[in-house]
Amino acid sequence: MPREVARLVSNCDESLFLEWPIAMIELQGIGLPPVQHRTVRAPFQHGETYLGFVARPRPIQLILHLRGCQRMEMWDRRQTIIRQLNPLVGPCHFEMHLDDGTIYWLEEVVYDGTFQATLDARTEPNVQAVAVRCIAYDPIWFGPPQREDYAILITDNELVFPIVFPIVFGVEEVLADVLTLENVGSWDSYPTITIRGPMSQARIENLSTNEKLELNYEIADDELVTITTTPGNKNVTNNFDAPLLGKLTTDSDIATFHLGCHPLVTNGLNMIRVFGVGTVGTPGFTFYWHNRYVGI
Repeated sequence: MPREVARLVSNCDESLFLEWPIAMIELQGIGLPPVQHRTVRAPFQHGETYLGFVARPRPIQLILHLRGCQRMEMWDRRQTIIRQLNPLVGPCHFEMHLDDGTIYWLEEVVYDGTFQATLDARTEPNVQAVAVRCIAYDPIWFGPPQREDYAILITDNELVFPIVFPIVFGVEEVLADVLTLENVGSWDSYPTITIRGPMSQARIENLSTNEKLELNYEIADDELVTITTTPGNKNVTNNFDAPLLGKLTTDSDIATFHLGCHPLVTNGLNMIRVFGVGTVGTPGFTFYWHNRYVGI
């Protein structure tokens, strides 16, 4: 028997595993999502020139069996499903648990208005079939686990040439390091980056995608700056909730900064160079990201 198990987690953290007595017997929509292609055609051109695409929201179709039902149990189980998908509560979280313990999940999943559950008043409903359609507005799967890496402090007498100039010697220390951040998924990953002060001239470069983020801002000793690169939620702030998006230099790639996947970045190994100048304490960079999958 197949061992995959799906789980719905509501916006209020109530969860429902779709197994006996509310069993998922069919699931559609977990492969590649729909896409919308962009093209252009010049006058007198035969065919069209392909420009690119965007992934569209992912439809998910579930067929559930409410098994071993007596009459009142049927109504209770229907209410259990409705509570999980109630649009009043907000988007839910849809998970797929595989037999080896791997969990993939979709966020921003909402009920799409086609709850179908027949009712036969003539007999006890030992098995009742329920069809449910949902939409994942973020169509790209998250994969386990959250990943993390950090940059270490290299002082001025530990530098290995060649190195980025200018370098300030004396009481200041230079943070210069190259990290390899691995994205083993099949889609771009958008990291969250924290920078701990005190630090100035903070700069992050993805050498594999030729993108950078640079701050024209002096980070204080007790300050933690967070750069969020998630599409639709790009922001720069600190632990005092100060808006710092305008402190990025004008040539920063906040709109596109990402960790590339294979084969666009060989084996998903993104070479990240970080640079900053600190004075005291333990300034540094930390990266957080998930592998993302276009389908499972």
